[in-house]
Amino acid sequence: MADTKTCASTISTFQSIDESYECKFYQLLDVCNELREEARPFQYSNSRHKGKNMWLENKLKQWEA
Repeated sequence: MADTKTCASTISTFQSIDESYECKFYQLLDVCNELREEARPFQYSNSRHKGKNMWLENKLKQWEA
């Protein structure tokens, strides 16, 4: 039969590991959210430049025709 102290210790260890993973998950989530906020201006800039590039390509096609 399993020793009660050993079982309690094992359960405590698993709870500690779960709490550690949960803490790391939330830390990673915070970093991802910060990165997304920092990248947002680049997303808008990229979209604006893509639109301008398409406009210029269309102008070039009109001049070539």
